[in-house]
Amino acid sequence: MTPLVRRGSLLLALTAVSASASLAQERQVLRPERTLFIAPHIGFAAYLGDHDVNPFDGGYFQGTSGEELPIRYGGQIGYQFSPYVSASVGGAIGNYTTIWRDANGGVFSNFNRRYMADALVRFTRGAQHARFAPYVEVGARLSNGETNPPGGGTVRVSGGPLLGVGVDYAATRHISLLLGGNFGLMFPDANTDASDFTGVDRFGPFDLLGGFGVGVKYSLRGAVTRSYIVALNGPDRLEVGQTGTFTATTNRRIATGEVRDAWSFGDGAMGEGAEASHAYSRAGMYTVSFSATTPYGMAERSMTVEVVPPPIPPPAIVSIDAAPREVRVGQPVRFTVRATGGEPFTYAWAFGDGATSNAASPSHAYDRAGTYTATLTLGNGAGQTSRSVQVIVTAVPVAPPPAAPTCAIAELSSVFFARGSAALDARAQADLRANMEALSTPACATTTVRVEGYAAPGERAGLADERAQAVAAAYMSMGMTRVTA
Repeated sequence: MTPLVRRGSLLLALTAVSASASLAQERQVLRPERTLFIAPHIGFAAYLGDHDVNPFDGGYFQGTSGEELPIRYGGQIGYQFSPYVSASVGGAIGNYTTIWRDANGGVFSNFNRRYMADALVRFTRGAQHARFAPYVEVGARLSNGETNPPGGGTVRVSGGPLLGVGVDYAATRHISLLLGGNFGLMFPDANTDASDFTGVDRFGPFDLLGGFGVGVKYSLRGAVTRSYIVALNGPDRLEVGQTGTFTATTNRRIATGEVRDAWSFGDGAMGEGAEASHAYSRAGMYTVSFSATTPYGMAERSMTVEVVPPPIPPPAIVSIDAAPREVRVGQPVRFTVRATGGEPFTYAWAFGDGATSNAASPSHAYDRAGTYTATLTLGNGAGQTSRSVQVIVTAVPVAPPPAAPTCAIAELSSVFFARGSAALDARAQADLRANMEALSTPACATTTVRVEGYAAPGERAGLADERAQAVAAAYMSMGMTRVTA
């Protein structure tokens, strides 16, 4: 199935390319507008009237000298309003057949030179994009020349409406080749061929004067194919920092003049070329605009891009700790965590005894001995994760009741050390001085102080003894002689 799908995709792609190329070809402008033009022409003269109802009969090429041909030549100058409509004035000179009868009824053929002045409007179908385009022209014609008999006739003027048809072939941006013909309905009837007789040869109340031929039309300003944008493609959604590629398809191949491409990405950044890449630094909605500019104008098109923040990495707990992990009842425990992921985080601590906290690094004291499992649930916008740590809580030892008149002190203040350390800080020394004040009473004058040191799991061996020795030394430095450790 896969090869078939690939062939189908290739066929669709080729069809799309072909359709795009056809569209570009159809939209090429082949004929100019808003320009002056000149159009010389040459061809055969043709007359239809009372003396000849068939311009192509056997006598058409017979002149008085036997050598003169029915040639018509001339030209036009005009203005092209659009590729479809033009107006012009012009003139032509032609050798026209006239047939006259002598007194004995003989029919003779000779050529009669006629001079014509025309004013016409031409309508060309499909002129903008079709290489071959048919046209129709209408207007008016004036003609004068000598009528029969040859060499002895009278110069007379005739005129009337003009109608013509032909084909325009766009050869270049400036030049068209014309193939066609036109006829003028000449009134009065007798002013063209000196005949308005009513016999069987009567043509009608007018004569037709015209011809067939070819011409060359040259426009001072060439045809212009302005730039336009066939398609604008690019992502409609990007993440902040993600690079997007934008492409524009234009009629560059057929556009007139150099095409300059420009991009505006809506955040102040610009680009050039038919393809451009860009990454946004902030989230939001942006309008991406593309323009294709030639000396004859500019085409623009735009699209909208939504830029969103990148996805938040889910939370992950690297480590969780409780310090210390073995404590006495009532001794505070500090909980800490190291985590990765997208901030901000939410914290949900459950200490295992029903108490909870939402602080990042809370402290908690247990009021009963036991083994507790403290659990942290860490969350952010992408999810949540949990991890636990165990804390061992032991009961505080109960001292035996003192014998009278012994010292009434049941318990001295405990001293706490930093993890892994046996050094007394300022707070510890203050607690020891308070203990010394209590021991200085007369009832406690003979009391012996026994110092016990403790170390949490994971601390180095011998640390408990070092801490006991440090406390004993502090007592002795304050004058206490009855100290054991």
